[in-house]
Amino acid sequence: MTRTAAEAPPAERPRRAGGRGRRWGLLGCGVALIAPAALLVVRLTGLDAGTPLAMPMVLFPWTTVLGVLVLSLLAAVPALRSRWALAGTAALVIAHAVLLAPRFLSDGPQVPEGAVELRVATINTNGGAADAQAVVRLVRTERIDVLAVQQMPAGGVEALDRAGLGALLPHQELHPEYDSSVYSRLPLSGAGTSRADTAWPQTVAEVAVGGRSVQFVAVHTYYPLGSPERWTRDMAALTSLARRAGPDTVFLGDFNASLDHAPMRDLLAAGLTDTHAELGHGWAPTWPVGGALVPPVAQLDHVLHGSGLAGVSVGERTVPGTDHRAVVAVLALLPEKERVRSRQWWGAAGPVTGGESGVMDTTSFARRFLEGSADDGRESVNAHHCTADYAEHDPNMEQETVRLAESTRSHREVREASEVTRTVQSSVAKGGLVCSRFIIHGHHTGDCRGNQPSGRAFETTRHVTSWFEQGRIAESWFDYDRGGALEQVGAPPDTGL
Repeated sequence: MTRTAAEAPPAERPRRAGGRGRRWGLLGCGVALIAPAALLVVRLTGLDAGTPLAMPMVLFPWTTVLGVLVLSLLAAVPALRSRWALAGTAALVIAHAVLLAPRFLSDGPQVPEGAVELRVATINTNGGAADAQAVVRLVRTERIDVLAVQQMPAGGVEALDRAGLGALLPHQELHPEYDSSVYSRLPLSGAGTSRADTAWPQTVAEVAVGGRSVQFVAVHTYYPLGSPERWTRDMAALTSLARRAGPDTVFLGDFNASLDHAPMRDLLAAGLTDTHAELGHGWAPTWPVGGALVPPVAQLDHVLHGSGLAGVSVGERTVPGTDHRAVVAVLALLPEKERVRSRQWWGAAGPVTGGESGVMDTTSFARRFLEGSADDGRESVNAHHCTADYAEHDPNMEQETVRLAESTRSHREVREASEVTRTVQSSVAKGGLVCSRFIIHGHHTGDCRGNQPSGRAFETTRHVTSWFEQGRIAESWFDYDRGGALEQVGAPPDTGL
């Protein structure tokens, strides 16, 4: 009998079946590696900032695990072994490992024996659903000094008060309307809310400890699922705050960001350290919790600190009722010589802080801002005393609200036309606000806003309220006797001076 060409030898059929299995196996491995490869590209390029790619970016560590599993499968199954597949997968896994490894290596500064310590914690209460008694037990057990709370409405504040939190942390800066609050065992100063460009104000406060003033920012950003653009702006605003902050600073709360998000890396690059990464706790998912089937997948809650402090310990605690784990950290104040950034935050030509405590004398600072000097010029004065996003409000100006550049231009125009000098008579400070009364003396020698020079001298009283944010003036509200000044120089009442 003659075998036809269409008939395959019996020995060839298993080989063909095995070849098809190998191809399907390699194809499956390739499909499994799409996510690790795609997120690696996003991680390296920062494409998650302001885009929907921010959501899957929280899974970056999980995709690393997936890559390791695929690499192990390729190496363990002879039928799947391929030089190119093994090399490509190994390169992918190594790239992931290089990015993740630093956060698993403890690299914080050595904490000297006897250093002053602060025990801090942060918890998102999930709209007040967290068990109030459990929160109080956490504070008591961990001996918390400062607690930051997010997503706690007025009802949640009342529940915590009934549970006895006030007896443990009697000093409070509560802003349930803004989604973040601060509780403290130690007295608070400079407490209030930030003027940063976030979706809602962030609660801020200072605590005096060990002869120093430690600034706290209770963070809760917008969430990228709702608007990645708004979330990115929130993170950028926090980065701006961090750049202006001193070394004794703690940002803690729900950032809605992991260490793999580009905006979070920008925030850390502004001078902050993530306590988990500092101590080698590189993967500590805090959200979501409470689900029977889904484990925590992302670390959204963090304790970040400036170079004046160092992490001693950090951990997560489960509190019934909320979908976030609480984060508890112990921070030590480093000696002056070990602080990376000096207490004089703004450079040799800028303002200095006062006293051994490092607490700024805001009234003297405001005096220097108002009086300035003819030699420095207004540009120099503003640059050293105002934040980059400074806002000035003055109903007597052509525009009632102006930013730093326009304020500088307007003040220069008036100064050149009127040879004005400013003398501060009195100042009162409370928290982040300074109210000053000062006298303006001038000689109308140049054209100003259409008023021809009269050669007359004038004197008028002005008041200004300035808001300080992380050591500089972020906003000012001016008012003065405009009519009296115009009358003295003989200018029409409906013009400016």
